[in-house]
Amino acid sequence: MSLTKSSLTLLLSIGLTLGVLPASLLAQTEQETNPTLEATELLQQGQAKFAEGNWVEAIASLEAALSLYQQLEQPDFSQITAMALWQAYEGYGNALMQAGDWENAFNTYQQQRDLAEQLQDLTLQATSQLNLGSAALQAERWETARDALLAGLELAEVATVPLLQQRGLALLLVAETSLGNLEGTIAAAETLLAITDNPVLQFQAAQGLGSAYFYQGDYDRAWQYHQQTRELAEARELAEAIDDPYFQAIALANLGETRLAQADGAAAIDLLSDSLAIAETVDPLLAGVVQGTLGNAYGVAGDFERALPLLAARVEQEAADGSPSGQAIALTNLGNARFLAGDIAGATTALRQAATFWEDQRSAVTTPTLAISTFDQQLMTYRTLQQVLVAAGDPEAALVAAEQGRSQVLVQQLATNAPGATATIDLAALQQVARTQNATLVEYSLIPDNREIFIPNRVDNRWLNTATELYIWVIQPDGTVVFESVSLDEGDRDLAATILQTREAIGVRGRAGAAPVLRDPQPSVDLDAQLQQLHRLLIEPIAEHLPDNPEAPVVFVPQESLLLVPFAALQDEAGQYLIERHTLLTAPSIHSLQFIQTEAANRAAGVDLSDLTADEAVIVGNPTMPTLAETPLSPLPGAEQEAIAIAEQLNAVPLLGADAIEATVRDRLANARLIHLATHGLLDYGDPAAEIPGAIALATDTQHDGLLTATELAQQPLVADLVVLSACDTGQGSITGDGVVGLSRSLLAAGVPRVVVSLWAVPDMPTAALMTTFYTELDQGQGTAQALRQAMLTTMASHPDPKDWAAFTLIGEAN
Repeated sequence: MSLTKSSLTLLLSIGLTLGVLPASLLAQTEQETNPTLEATELLQQGQAKFAEGNWVEAIASLEAALSLYQQLEQPDFSQITAMALWQAYEGYGNALMQAGDWENAFNTYQQQRDLAEQLQDLTLQATSQLNLGSAALQAERWETARDALLAGLELAEVATVPLLQQRGLALLLVAETSLGNLEGTIAAAETLLAITDNPVLQFQAAQGLGSAYFYQGDYDRAWQYHQQTRELAEARELAEAIDDPYFQAIALANLGETRLAQADGAAAIDLLSDSLAIAETVDPLLAGVVQGTLGNAYGVAGDFERALPLLAARVEQEAADGSPSGQAIALTNLGNARFLAGDIAGATTALRQAATFWEDQRSAVTTPTLAISTFDQQLMTYRTLQQVLVAAGDPEAALVAAEQGRSQVLVQQLATNAPGATATIDLAALQQVARTQNATLVEYSLIPDNREIFIPNRVDNRWLNTATELYIWVIQPDGTVVFESVSLDEGDRDLAATILQTREAIGVRGRAGAAPVLRDPQPSVDLDAQLQQLHRLLIEPIAEHLPDNPEAPVVFVPQESLLLVPFAALQDEAGQYLIERHTLLTAPSIHSLQFIQTEAANRAAGVDLSDLTADEAVIVGNPTMPTLAETPLSPLPGAEQEAIAIAEQLNAVPLLGADAIEATVRDRLANARLIHLATHGLLDYGDPAAEIPGAIALATDTQHDGLLTATELAQQPLVADLVVLSACDTGQGSITGDGVVGLSRSLLAAGVPRVVVSLWAVPDMPTAALMTTFYTELDQGQGTAQALRQAMLTTMASHPDPKDWAAFTLIGEAN
């Protein structure tokens, strides 16, 4: 319930009360022309009606005043007239906001901002930008709101107007929370709490911190901040500032929601019931939101007789308020409750309506990182819809829902490079991908406990990785679809922990660092047992549906924690690795493959080394390493030998040491058909809230820092048929509902149809041997996936430890 639309409406009213024009202004306007005096009188009439709450007449008067003032705009019109015009925009925009006409309010504030810029007044500019942000928030244009508020805050800081800074921060934390950028929420709320002595804004800051920590799964800290809001709501200072019961209702609701997340259902119901009793007396929108949260609590308890009417009431209230995201969340919870209560048809209707609201909103956020964090908040709708459709006996429709709920931001990026591909996700399109790829496609979906879904949109998605069931679809090359459902017992449910333990047993670190250091395998974990457990869960249920021909490609489409699974190293009971029986690839989604293969069709059908010119192959090895956090990255002599050997195979000149400066590499990448980068990969480099995390280490030059970031790669159109990132952890990144966000994703977004990346920090010498074998196989006419398989098998013979040969995976096109 945190940061509700009603609390936002209240916040927007703080500090916006308008006064009438002073007598001194009237005296001066009497010296102006009659139209100016008439406009001023209309402005005062509008302000008076605004103060009375008579919005219709206020808008009529202010429209007339605006019209007259606009006719007077010319270089010599007086400063006072300009200020009056700015105030008319303020009054008109605020009246439109109170009337709920967000779009026209936004347009009016744009005019106000333009006039403020003409006046060159920083305070007026800051106020106008914050007004724009507040209107965009109400219209649920979250990214537009964030941009306007950040601009307004910057101006307010330069103008040193503390009240504007405080108002901007209070609005910004709402925008950041709505976008799922919780680090941004925490930063704004902590700053606001540190600089304000206004009890209303203190309440808002504490609520924002409680909400952010709640969504991060830190319920103890969330409880502390929500308890602080309760104390503020009961304090005399807040009661004197504004409606005390309203704040008490919000505080109690947030506390109840936190208790629900902490599995204390009885306490949650008590707190939420108290909140609802207050909310019903002060604000119908707030009451609707609290009804929904109380309905969630009854849903967790299995009391659907009470849950369903409350959840339906929230849907009605969100619809009355016109909130698309509010309706999507409310419909998802209602659909889930109907499903658990046995109403499959009603659940399907509600969840499909929720999905429609999400899809309509998706195009409004264009910055990839913000779009991904927003999409993360929508996952429970699609995961629940899959369960409902499977229960209805339609697993093929569930597969379509599974595709709709993954990699949609990436697909939007890919669509710009592949205009011939269709944006429609339906079963026929998915089957056609398998036919065109001539590959077996395997898609996984982790299905959580449905009662957990009532805990609101936790963007850390830990609830997704603790699954009670695993759905697996297999689409064979002829388009035949096979579905398997795997029930997970208590020991198998935390797949994320199982996968991390497997990686620990292999001896690889969990996250990237400056140097590619491998840890010794942990003696307490049996590696073979871990690999066999994952094989039992992920492969055995579908083994009979996989091809008999080991050269036939199998494309895995994993999800969340499964994105870190080393599929090549999975082991059956006889000790045979999966790579020994199958040629393996991975993909972000089946739908994304449609765009990737469209892009590939515009290039070579495969990677033909025989017709590469020297300039078309960019081979980088062991650059003179840049400095990171005042520490130079360690050299990689094995990577240098690898690059020399590969360049010799390709009759190319490698870029080594000081020759591998970032400027040269950037210039060469643009026209390269094959790119091989043997250097450090930095998984976590960059600000994840502002850009795609990850970077490739190169030598510095006068214009560049030697760190080619994932964001920069994504923005550089590439014509390469194949990119090999022979570096540490290049297949990893931030794991989101939209897939892995990192270097591999950046290359796909830049138009590369085939990317070879690593799942962990790879040892120098075995990797050099694997890569030279890989290019030898390519040179002999093997397909990319088949060449990588043969290179793994060859390396396995001399380096049998999986950490030495199983790290690499091919993402993208199979042909």
